[in-house]
Amino acid sequence: MKIYQAHRSLREVDEKPPERSPGVSGDSFGHAADPWLPAMDDPLFGPLHGLPPSIRRPTWTPDAGAALPGLDEPGPSDADAGDAEPIPVESAVASPPDDRAEAAPAESSPPAESVTATDGIAPAAPDHARHEPAAVPPAVPPVTRGYLVRLITMASAVAALVIASVTVVAQHDSRDNSQHAARMTAPSPEAVGPAVIDSGRTDADPITANEFFNTESSTFDLRSYQRLAYRLESGCPGLTGELTTALSGDRCRQLVHAVYLGGPDASGRRVLGAVSVLAVDETSTAQNAANMVIAGRGSITALAVPPEALPGALVTNPTGDNSWRTAPVSGHYLIVLQLAYTDGSQGASSDPALSAARRDLAILASEPISRRTLTGHGPR
Repeated sequence: MKIYQAHRSLREVDEKPPERSPGVSGDSFGHAADPWLPAMDDPLFGPLHGLPPSIRRPTWTPDAGAALPGLDEPGPSDADAGDAEPIPVESAVASPPDDRAEAAPAESSPPAESVTATDGIAPAAPDHARHEPAAVPPAVPPVTRGYLVRLITMASAVAALVIASVTVVAQHDSRDNSQHAARMTAPSPEAVGPAVIDSGRTDADPITANEFFNTESSTFDLRSYQRLAYRLESGCPGLTGELTTALSGDRCRQLVHAVYLGGPDASGRRVLGAVSVLAVDETSTAQNAANMVIAGRGSITALAVPPEALPGALVTNPTGDNSWRTAPVSGHYLIVLQLAYTDGSQGASSDPALSAARRDLAILASEPISRRTLTGHGPR
């Protein structure tokens, strides 16, 4: 507004203003025509056709509360203006003195409310806004050592996962092949069952070492039995009485027998038991031999017991002439049990120790036979 007032003061002293259409001087349309026209040699407001192309008109940038130096002072009179020498163009566009540069306001964007109806035309945009530099695309970051390490680590993890998956699949296939081979070698369901042990032809696997009586001690319902002797025989040596003839030749294939010592009963007596398993050819042969044992017409010589295993015992061989014997049959297997008290007492059929020993040792001898019934073969 101060620049506009200065221009008004200069225009009022002009005696012969040229005629022009309304609005040329910047007044709004509908107001009185502005009689002032800048001089041709005016370096600030004169026409530009007389100046070199490299020189542009300065852009007015109003700033609230700021004033250009020298505009508040009264302008020159008409006489002074007429007597003043013309200012060369080079001097008009020269850089202002240092004191004017220090007092000039900083270049800033004008606020929207600074443009009023009396100004007529909004100020031009700053030159830097019309000539923005081209945007530079961001540079591609270089490949660092850490990036390579992370990439190699991820690739190694993926490779390990693939190898583990292949290993699991291979193990699964191997397990399936093993199971298939086991199914192919296993006997058919028709061959598995109680009938498989009725004959040595269907139960052809021989008795193996430690298949029967393979532990040093056994316990049944808190009743313990200590194994004192064990042996696996090929054929059936040590038969006595009629068993020698009934089981001669290849009728008796194998004999496995052991001697056990039971724990003391309520009265302090201990049972000495000899248990034998004979593998014969057929069930009928085993049943015939069992009748001979029960009737006392034949027996099996017991294994010798180390003297230190029975200190102070009066009976060290339970296979003597006594009535405490039994001979159960399981398929083509004959189980012979012979029992006696180590103190030499006769005992009775109602003695709990004798009854329990007869039952416990029979179970101990029949367990491997039951496994053959379930699997259809011996240990493999």
